[in-house]
Amino acid sequence: MAAGLNKVLSKITALLALIGAAWWIVISMLRASDSSYLLQNYPQRLARVVAIETGVDGNNDSSAYDEPERNLIALSSRETASAMQAYQLSVRQWWQLKSCDLNDRLAKRNSNLGRVQSPSIRLSYEVDMLLALAHCRKQANEQETIALIDELLAHKRQQVVLLWQHMWLSEPALSKLITPSHTGIPLDQQRLTSELAAIEQALRYLLQASAVIGQLGKEHDSANKALTPTWSATLLEQHLAVLFHSELVPQVLTSQHQAIASLNAASALLAANESLCHAQQHKRLSDRTKSFFGQYYLAKVQPLLSDIKRAGDRLIPLIRQLISSTPPIYQQRFGQVNQHLQFTETVRSHSQHWQRLFANCGIQSAQQLNSR
Repeated sequence: MAAGLNKVLSKITALLALIGAAWWIVISMLRASDSSYLLQNYPQRLARVVAIETGVDGNNDSSAYDEPERNLIALSSRETASAMQAYQLSVRQWWQLKSCDLNDRLAKRNSNLGRVQSPSIRLSYEVDMLLALAHCRKQANEQETIALIDELLAHKRQQVVLLWQHMWLSEPALSKLITPSHTGIPLDQQRLTSELAAIEQALRYLLQASAVIGQLGKEHDSANKALTPTWSATLLEQHLAVLFHSELVPQVLTSQHQAIASLNAASALLAANESLCHAQQHKRLSDRTKSFFGQYYLAKVQPLLSDIKRAGDRLIPLIRQLISSTPPIYQQRFGQVNQHLQFTETVRSHSQHWQRLFANCGIQSAQQLNSR
């Protein structure tokens, strides 16, 4: 009986070992496809290669790579009410505007459904109203009616600009751009390229929309000059939906933040080991360091840094251009986009640390490195 029990225990032990090995393989595969893990693991592996005391244990506290807390500026109800404040008209004034075809537009905007629509849809309501008033003014003949429409147009011009600015604080798709992500950019090149193109197209459309808002907000002369910009509420919602359903922009910002922390730690290790070849004696760089540089840094880390930079170069300038037309206090909400310059400088500085290490070992080029 004891022999049978031992046999069962042996089988259970073997099964648990097999499950453990399979689980480790799965974890390793997931880590291999995780850009955040790759960035966090880079200085740890470099520390082991150059055999220097890092001051942290093998598990390494990853808090330095976490996203910094950001207090997002909330849109107050007072600001919303001010931007959406309706212009009060008398019965006589309504009668003067009967040919402007505003009733259906007002009914749609003021309905129970209209009042709870997203900020972008409510903005489109007001843009549509503004364009209708501009067209009506072109058709008006009586001076009293023209004066009334001009007064309403001035109110609407200010209103659409305020609503566009407030949309950057309250629209979920835009707030999501700076909501911290738990992961870095995808390592899948096809997915990254496809998503990057879609996000770039959406941001460029918002730039066009911003230009239209700017034109609508300008005062036109009194020579019955009609407003010419076109506005598509449908296209605006489609492009905002692309931003809302994508994690790419927050992933890029997260990867930049993690890369800055990782490269700074790795640069400190390289700086502490610039004398690896001892007093400028042109000794051969160790095979271990050469192997790490070629098989890990050049093969894995550098391509990831290139992807992060490529995505940042295409997206961050568009976001900065979009928020440039908003008040400075609103721009603080999107302050993290400014880390792109810091990221680029950190990558450049880290490359220089590798170059100095090789120079101290008599290696001035990749060709010399491969020949040693």
